[in-house]
Amino acid sequence: MMQANPVATGTLLQNRYRLVGIGSQGVFGQTYLARDQLQENELCVLKEFLPVESDPESLQTLWHRFNQGAAILYSLQQAQLPSQQALLLQGNRFFWVREYIEGKSYGVLLEERREVGQAFSELEILELIGQVLPVLHYLHGRGVVHRNVTPDSLILRETDGLPVLVNFGLVYELVAQLQLHPVMPDDAIGEWGYAPPEQVAGNPCPASDLFALAVTVVVLLAGKTPEELYDPETQIFDWESQVSVSSGLKQLLWQMLSVDPQKRPASALVVMQAIQPLLARSLQTRQIVQKQVVVPPPEREPETRPRKPRQQPRTAQRGKPRSAGADLAASMLLGMGMTLLFAVIGWRVVTTGFSLPFLKKTPETTATSPSPSAPPLIPEQAEQPVGQPTGAATPAPAASPTAGTDALRDRRRTLGIDYNFFTRLVDEQFYEKYPQLRSQPLSDEAQQASLKNEWNAIATSLMDRLEKLSPATRGKLGSYSRADYQRWLTELGETGETSKTLDPVADAQFYQLFPEMQGKTLTPKTFGQVWYAIAEDQMASLRSRTNTTAPRPTSAQ
Repeated sequence: MMQANPVATGTLLQNRYRLVGIGSQGVFGQTYLARDQLQENELCVLKEFLPVESDPESLQTLWHRFNQGAAILYSLQQAQLPSQQALLLQGNRFFWVREYIEGKSYGVLLEERREVGQAFSELEILELIGQVLPVLHYLHGRGVVHRNVTPDSLILRETDGLPVLVNFGLVYELVAQLQLHPVMPDDAIGEWGYAPPEQVAGNPCPASDLFALAVTVVVLLAGKTPEELYDPETQIFDWESQVSVSSGLKQLLWQMLSVDPQKRPASALVVMQAIQPLLARSLQTRQIVQKQVVVPPPEREPETRPRKPRQQPRTAQRGKPRSAGADLAASMLLGMGMTLLFAVIGWRVVTTGFSLPFLKKTPETTATSPSPSAPPLIPEQAEQPVGQPTGAATPAPAASPTAGTDALRDRRRTLGIDYNFFTRLVDEQFYEKYPQLRSQPLSDEAQQASLKNEWNAIATSLMDRLEKLSPATRGKLGSYSRADYQRWLTELGETGETSKTLDPVADAQFYQLFPEMQGKTLTPKTFGQVWYAIAEDQMASLRSRTNTTAPRPTSAQ
């Protein structure tokens, strides 16, 4: 395999990315840590590829072909997927850039637990499944199969305790196909033991990701790698005897591990619905014994470990689990709400790049900007390296709720509302009422207690109104974008910037629920998300009316 000296720390790539660290080197090249000088020095990960070609014109052609193949990845916008994905061409080297996620992978977390003779509990696993499935649902809905769901590809993000899915298999496949790096085609198939038979045969499908997620879950529950669980005599994973979980979870895992993708759950939504009663029972058990699940605090993202040699095991089949039911909308009750206890994240309103269609129709007001001496605005998913000074004082966070926190947490989980989204939403109203608390510390315990109760009251009021949304749209709060609205316009046959059909009915319901937002600009990541959810519910209603009034076809048709 081609070898090259690592690029020196301090090197500036594309007059933008300053290398600040050198990581491990695996089958797919050297890994670096860099700072993006055009994005406020945010950290990012660079994976280096050394192409066989050296002709500048050929390299440029390869760069274009890669971007054509990876175009779908550039359009993805989901809170638990890395952003800033791009391919750089610097000299005769390629660099794949993605956002750096501050945290540890589940592979590293498992190694730490194994050192003390522990593994993951059933409740932790059910919460993890509930947090990963919305990401897979988002990808599969856009025709993307991740192809590389493993413990090393799931990073427990430090900022909000949610898993982030990295290392898309499509990237490795394109690298192998275009020979951007001297690897064998089998190296791009997927991690040994996690890639199901159809993926190994070159036919990945959404069910392939469900198989890989099930293997990941089994590994975390058993505290053993696929190699350790694999029985060469029977050629199956001997995992059932290694774990102690409910029969319902075992049945679901056996179905997800079926060799035949047609016998696996039909979609991520079906799995989400199936784990809902399992999670409810696990939460009830935890409340009875009054135990708290503790996840080791993440410190830093792990280095990529070398891939294993290819030898695909077979997986034995078991009886089918109970039917998940036909109402897929109810499956969104889980959404992305399986998170740790409520904690308040200090939040400044940040208006992001895309605009909402209804902003032009209401008197615009600009969110109050902090004074020049205030700390810089902190965008969603901002990451601060461990031990790295910020250069500015940290703003005082919103009052962390105590009384009523458990009830709020459990209700939010039941409603399937994303933790990160909901905290931002509450913080926006809290800081609008108490703007001085953006940078002013609380004076005494009495004031703290009063503000905690106020935060809880705002949260309860908002939850009362969000409860009126459908389970499906509640579960998507935090992940809507302008692209969703554009799809609705296309479906309605409208070509303008706004919809004459959808906007009036969505506005009417939104301002009925949130009259205090009249005349205000809606922040896309908070109340803009609520508007989108209402709009999607209204789209469903419009479809229903259209189907009801449509003429019935004659027998000749």
